[in-house]
Amino acid sequence: MYEYESKKIKNYFELKDVCRKATSYFVGSFMLEMIMRRGEWENPETKTAFIESFHKEYFAWDDKYTVSKTRNKVNLVIRIIESRMVEDALQYVIDSNDRKMDIPEAKENAVETLARIKSGQIKY
Repeated sequence: MYEYESKKIKNYFELKDVCRKATSYFVGSFMLEMIMRRGEWENPETKTAFIESFHKEYFAWDDKYTVSKTRNKVNLVIRIIESRMVEDALQYVIDSNDRKMDIPEAKENAVETLARIKSGQIKY
């Protein structure tokens, strides 16, 4: 079976690009869940089911938001986690322009997740 290996992010400029593609909303809103559910997406045999359940739970109500879009965003967040750039990505979300943030709670989630990482409550 083919095992997908994400391309590591090499610098902050590449990280910004990845965050923009995933959207600050997605990174801020779902980073904690992605970290906590790592075992589901790390296993190639359960990754597809994880993405489909993730899509169904959060985006099934929106006909324009396909499983494919969810898969792309999930894979971008996985790149952030595997590149060990979670704290930088969360800081990017926190520093992002409030007027461009679709859902303000995403920034609040980023603040909370970053605080929990820095305090040692969460390890990734």
